[in-house]
Amino acid sequence: MKKSLILLFILSTFFGFTQEDEVPPMEPHHHEHSLTEDPYHEHPKCEKLMDVFKSGYMAGRVRYYFMNTNHTQHGENYYANAIGGALAYHTAVYYGFSAGLSGIFVYNIGSSHFHDTLLSVNELELFDVTHPENRNDLDRLEELYIAYEWKKNKIKYGKQDVSTPLVNMQDTRMKPYVFKGIWGNFWITESTTFNAGWFTEASPRSTTHWYPIAEAIGLYGEGQSTTGLPSDYQGFLSSKGMGIFGLEDHRRNLNSQAWFYHINNILNTYYLQFDYQIPLQHYALITGIQGVYQQPHNKGGSPDGTHVYYDPTQTTTLVSGRLGFKTPHQTYTVNATTISNSGRFIFPREFGREQFYTTLPRGRIEGLGGASQLVLKAETEKLFDEKFNGFIAFGRTFTPGRTNFELNKYATADYDHFAANLLFKPRMEEEEGLTIRLLYVLFSAYHLPKNPSPDFHKQYHQINLIANIKF
Repeated sequence: MKKSLILLFILSTFFGFTQEDEVPPMEPHHHEHSLTEDPYHEHPKCEKLMDVFKSGYMAGRVRYYFMNTNHTQHGENYYANAIGGALAYHTAVYYGFSAGLSGIFVYNIGSSHFHDTLLSVNELELFDVTHPENRNDLDRLEELYIAYEWKKNKIKYGKQDVSTPLVNMQDTRMKPYVFKGIWGNFWITESTTFNAGWFTEASPRSTTHWYPIAEAIGLYGEGQSTTGLPSDYQGFLSSKGMGIFGLEDHRRNLNSQAWFYHINNILNTYYLQFDYQIPLQHYALITGIQGVYQQPHNKGGSPDGTHVYYDPTQTTTLVSGRLGFKTPHQTYTVNATTISNSGRFIFPREFGREQFYTTLPRGRIEGLGGASQLVLKAETEKLFDEKFNGFIAFGRTFTPGRTNFELNKYATADYDHFAANLLFKPRMEEEEGLTIRLLYVLFSAYHLPKNPSPDFHKQYHQINLIANIKF
């Protein structure tokens, strides 16, 4: 399996061709939370040690977030108002060496009472899921690292953000996911990079503390084991850390990625992705395919079967694809994801959010096997005028059934998912300044019992208003 994945990546990389066309090339995603590694700031260089700090630069962000969720099935309504900020400083580069640090703080300035953390989990994630009563002491040291760079290569050690398909920052709350360890980016050719890292600690989104990799898994909830009993692995797992290795090749019309995620003593995950554009006269056809294969490492996290994270008797195969067309300003796609019956797709929610073609805000397919998703999506880079952009999407998810615990970790029923996003950016040519985002999400589950228990909360509609000022 591993040999075939590597061979497929090499063939697609070296036999993919490029053509000139009127459609802009595909660009890597940029996270708004990143301040020390802002690609729009070129790190200043100096030749005197005394100028390392004097020639550095500071960056910051103020963020306001309003969220309101109406659970129609239970007749309950929750809201939250959060405000916070982040400050970052990056030294000048001295003979290749530099350092960066950033801190973040959040305040709850008016929210409903989170008396049921299952129904109010979305609002609670704006603050601290491990301490629901905490409304003020929500600060965190976000990044603290030293880096060395030469030519276009870079190695960082310390607390930092990471951007990969499964382990990433994820911008949709007040705090991103961050990790402690070593991470390197190396250019092999003009279009190909190799990424490698090892991490021993994590500070998940919506928390204020740092945890060893094994202890972080399960902070967001544990669901059901494959036997139907409540999972009980949080605090019982053993791991030396998490390794990530990836190859990326970005060409004008073909982007290729191959990743290997190794959570020591728990799980191995292999990930492949290919995105290809076929240029035509005034638009381009776009295609993409993603593949995931998972297998346990050792006993799935614990020699005691009652405390395993990944069932050692299972393996997982997932395929996601898309087909559509793209104009200079709009993109329209049909997207589908399917997971085999051989096992659940499992990956710690505390480390990031999966980025499959069918992934929509507030939606995850993690925890499911024998499932499929279909999503129709329309995106625009110019709505009204160039200051507005957004997307609209509708999806349907088919699960193996709520009581099929071998393939359904969180007892998820079939559901429909609608999302509409509008982003307003007054200063188009500048990365700094104000942005305002309005996001509406609707979940509508079906095949539910007449009186579903409160543990099922995918029956709601939600409004999100997010304002950012970056400086």
